[in-house]
Amino acid sequence: MARNNEFTHGGSVLKNLWLLLRAALNIFAFFLLFYSLGTGAKWYYVVAAAALCVILLGVNLILPMVRRKK
Repeated sequence: MARNNEFTHGGSVLKNLWLLLRAALNIFAFFLLFYSLGTGAKWYYVVAAAALCVILLGVNLILPMVRRKK
């Protein structure tokens, strides 16, 4: 079976922008987590940032891998 090296999702600009937004949200969530840990923020800010990281990682990394066709 030949490999498909097409990474642009069929040339869909909206799909690429959606993926870019999801990646930016992941980066922001990690920033919030490490910023709250580094500044000694209250515990509920740290928990909220960690929960946001877990949710976004699940949505952006784990779910696509599970739904992937073999």
